[in-house]
Amino acid sequence: MLKVLSKLSVVELDLTNDCNHNCIWCINRSFREREPVTMDKEFAFDVIKQLHEFGVKTLIFSGGGEPLLHPQFSKILLYAKSYKFNIGVITNGVRIQENYAMIKDCCDFLIVSIDAGTAETYKKLHKGEKAEFQKVISSCKQLKSEGFPMILFSFLVHPDNYYEVPRLLEFIEIHKINGLLVRPIYLKKMTYNQRFLTEAKRVHTNVSNTEMSPYINWNMNYFQDLGEMTGEYQHCFFQSGRSVICANGKMYLCSQVRGVKKFEIGDFNTESLVNIWAGERRELVLSRLDISRCPACRYKEYNRVMQDITCNTGRDFLW
Repeated sequence: MLKVLSKLSVVELDLTNDCNHNCIWCINRSFREREPVTMDKEFAFDVIKQLHEFGVKTLIFSGGGEPLLHPQFSKILLYAKSYKFNIGVITNGVRIQENYAMIKDCCDFLIVSIDAGTAETYKKLHKGEKAEFQKVISSCKQLKSEGFPMILFSFLVHPDNYYEVPRLLEFIEIHKINGLLVRPIYLKKMTYNQRFLTEAKRVHTNVSNTEMSPYINWNMNYFQDLGEMTGEYQHCFFQSGRSVICANGKMYLCSQVRGVKKFEIGDFNTESLVNIWAGERRELVLSRLDISRCPACRYKEYNRVMQDITCNTGRDFLW
C-alpha cells in the first residue's frame, strides 16, 4: 500500500483575477466575469503568514488573472520573501519591466506564458498588442543576462501556433532561457483532427533530434490523451501536496478546478489553513472526487507513475 502524506508544500496564490490579455483558450474568463476580485494586501499578508507556519515551501503567484496587475504586488512579493519561500510567478510577462527590480531580487523562477514565436500569432492568440511580444521577450532576455536563476516559457499548443515552436526554441537557446513547457489545450468545444496531431508530432520529432532538445519539455502522450478520460489510475496523488487559493480567499483542490464550487475545500475569510486542511469539507470533496472524469491534465503522467508504483511494488512510500 502506498502511503501519501498530506504535506502541503506548494501553493498557488491568486492575487487578482483581473487580466490585461484575453487569450482565446482562457478557462478563467467566466469566473473573472462572474466575480471580479483583487485580494486585499493585508489579507494576502495573513494568508502568506499562515502558509509559512504550515510549512509550505514554494509559493507561486499565479491567476485567475495576471498577478503583476495587483496594485500592491511589489509589497506582497517582498513580504513573502521575508519568509524565505521558494517564490515563482506565472505571468504573461507584459508587466515584468514595471516590476523588474523586485522580481529580480525576490523571485526564484518565472513561468512566462508566451504561446507564440511571432508577434502576429501572439496578438491573435492572446488578444493583446503586437508590441507586447517583443516587450516580454526583451524583459526575459535582460533578466537572464543579469543572472536570473530560472525562466521557463509556457507554450499551449494550438493549430495556429504549433509550427512556431522551433523559432521560439532558437531564442531560448541563444539567450539561455531555461526551457519550454509545451502542453496541449483542452477545450470541450475543440476537436483535434488527425492532421494537426500528425503535424504536431512531426514538429516534436524534429526539435527532439536537434541540440535544442534539452530545452524542451513536450510530452506527446498529452496529445494522444486529449478528449480521453483517465481510467488509468484511481487516485490523484498530486492534490495532497499542492493547492490553490483564489483572490476571493477560497481554496480549491487544485489549480485545474479553481472557481468550481464543488471543488472548494475552504475559505480563508472564515477559516484558518490548519482547519481547512484537516476539515470535513476537504474530506468530503476528496471522497466525491471521480478521477475517471478528469480530462488530460498537467499532473497525469505523475499520477500514472504513482499508480504503477502502487500496483507493481507493494512497497510503502513517504511522499
